[in-house]
Amino acid sequence: MSEIDAWSSHHYHRMLGVNLPIAGSTELEFWNPERIQEEKEEFIQALSDTVIAQEYIYVECVFRTDPEYPVYKRGQKQYALTFIEVEDDIREEGLNFFSKYPLASLHEGIFLNFSHAEIYTSAFIPPMEQLEDAPNTVRQTGRTAPTRRRSQLNTVRTTGTHQMLEYHVHNPLHHIKPKKVRIDGFRVGVEEKSGPYSWQITTPIKGFYEIKMAGYHPQAELLDIIYAAIIINFLDSEAFESEFLIEIFHILHGAAGRLYLLMEQNKGLRAIIQAFSATQDTSLMREQISVFKEAVKSLFQNNLQERSGEQIVLGRVIVGKLEETLLLLSNDRFTSWRQIQEVQKTLKNINWYCLTLLIQLAEDSLQWCPIFTQLINTVRQTFSDDVLRPVTKIRAVRPKPKGQVKPTIYVHYSYVGRFTSIQVWKMLVSLS
Repeated sequence: MSEIDAWSSHHYHRMLGVNLPIAGSTELEFWNPERIQEEKEEFIQALSDTVIAQEYIYVECVFRTDPEYPVYKRGQKQYALTFIEVEDDIREEGLNFFSKYPLASLHEGIFLNFSHAEIYTSAFIPPMEQLEDAPNTVRQTGRTAPTRRRSQLNTVRTTGTHQMLEYHVHNPLHHIKPKKVRIDGFRVGVEEKSGPYSWQITTPIKGFYEIKMAGYHPQAELLDIIYAAIIINFLDSEAFESEFLIEIFHILHGAAGRLYLLMEQNKGLRAIIQAFSATQDTSLMREQISVFKEAVKSLFQNNLQERSGEQIVLGRVIVGKLEETLLLLSNDRFTSWRQIQEVQKTLKNINWYCLTLLIQLAEDSLQWCPIFTQLINTVRQTFSDDVLRPVTKIRAVRPKPKGQVKPTIYVHYSYVGRFTSIQVWKMLVSLS
């Protein structure tokens, strides 16, 4: 809790809030800084419940990425409980997990150097040097040991590694009781991998991302599905065809991937405005909006790339809205809180506008990715209970009147069709 309080008033980084998982659901509950201070006891209890449930605590932040220049990026810090078990006042080497997803950072994170990943792993699995005996001696008896061949030493080293991994990683998972079951439908066989890639480690992480994939919308959240699929591919690359990553590459570097990147930049821009709105200094906001405007021009108004009529109109509309926003921020300071809300609403509407186009681009892109499409279908069939369902309005069965044989059921049906971006944009504006 002290670290969260420190993040709220940090000089370089800003905390937007904390997301906590809701018990029995895949949804998250957001706590902004004001609510945390007003309901601190309830928040601490929610933190405790999250830790007991072995879930992650997500702190949403805006990070300063350059110490000498005000460059900020939206990001997230994840917290999970790890502890050192103490027996007979002797501290055990290595950390123990109290999380459903042990060593998750090793598989999800990006390490710039292989040695960095080794250092992270050694925090939970003792270094190899502790498993090796002193030269020509046997630690258990103290007697001189005979000279061994290199193959025998490698066998002893591997056995020792498995034993230490069993003690420090697998045994702490007994309360989770991981089972080796077919949860994804991709491959069934003997798992011979050990260490961080043993099935006790990878199965919970794979299951977590497969459930998330099933819950995502196949077009509107296509890029979120791609992220989960890449993690699953890293965990078990042998289960995927070599063309799988090629299809992913084409989507990411195509129009759908670039539009998604623009939408994420929009979300980061809104986070920066929210984080620095209390300072009332508009210079940083104007600079970030100008950078976003240039990104829009690069995507939709690039003379070297052919765009459809809808995309050209979309680019012109967004640039016009951003220029109006820059005029609104022409003063050095905001004149009212209402201006901040107006800027946020404009940026949010721009993302709604882009979303309609992203759905069309994602639908067109999937036609050229049969392997990836098959993966999505397999996951959605396996986890059918987690698939997002459209909202329907169904009235309860009315009491059967006298003399009527069958009850009357009134069902509300909604029309499903394909609209252009301009049509959907007009509908959204009329509703807002």
